[in-house]
Amino acid sequence: MDIKEELRKNLKYIIILVCLLLLYIVFAVFLTDKDEKADGYLIVGDALIYQKNGDSWEQLDEVPDLDNLVFDVYDGDEKLSNITIQYNAGRFYFFDEDYNEMDFADFRVAYTDNLDVKINSNEIQKYEESDEKYIKAVTNTTNEDSLSAYRTSLDKLRVDYDGDGTNEVLYTITNFSYQVEDYPMNSYMFMVDNSKVKIIGKSEGLKPFTIIDSLDLDNDGNFEVIVANEVVDVPRFDTCYQIYGMKNNNFDLVQKCSTFE
Repeated sequence: MDIKEELRKNLKYIIILVCLLLLYIVFAVFLTDKDEKADGYLIVGDALIYQKNGDSWEQLDEVPDLDNLVFDVYDGDEKLSNITIQYNAGRFYFFDEDYNEMDFADFRVAYTDNLDVKINSNEIQKYEESDEKYIKAVTNTTNEDSLSAYRTSLDKLRVDYDGDGTNEVLYTITNFSYQVEDYPMNSYMFMVDNSKVKIIGKSEGLKPFTIIDSLDLDNDGNFEVIVANEVVDVPRFDTCYQIYGMKNNNFDLVQKCSTFE
């Protein structure tokens, strides 16, 4: 059979296949754009970024395109507006309205100006003698080396997680020591509310709880707390951060590493 005749007979099939291929490409691009579109972005510290879609928050493992977005920024407790951000060579760069680079002494968070985020102005504090009874109640240990490590590591944050106008106190402690010690390695996160102690989390081995920051993510008067549960001496985008806050009238885990519930 003549080749030209064969091509002519199969032309309509070729056209159909090409059309199907074009439709697939358009459909795939549409889905990709839909997945990447976010209602807003939140940057916390040097290596943590979330995107918000509806009522859900998702921790991202890479920085999206932030060009043409306008941010509000907290440098300590000072709020600055109309900031643009670029990410290059492993760090964020901040610019004012005239495209002058800005350098923050105590950068905490940045979020797209369509979001309504508030920060907890309370600072993380260290061990005081009044904390001793809580450490012993939670750890149930009499090993002095272990207790000494717990005291040294203690961080506490006053946070109104339930919006009642009264601060509760969130603690993190670990007995990890760089010296070889003869005791099991444990880490705890617990809440003290009206002198009542509730253990929020416990982990074994080298997985300490670290308070990253405390924010009211949806402006409902309840503060959430972002916590890492692994070594974060060198923050990375692949570090697992979790969010704790109001859940069923208690302070509990409300978001795992990737899904806000």
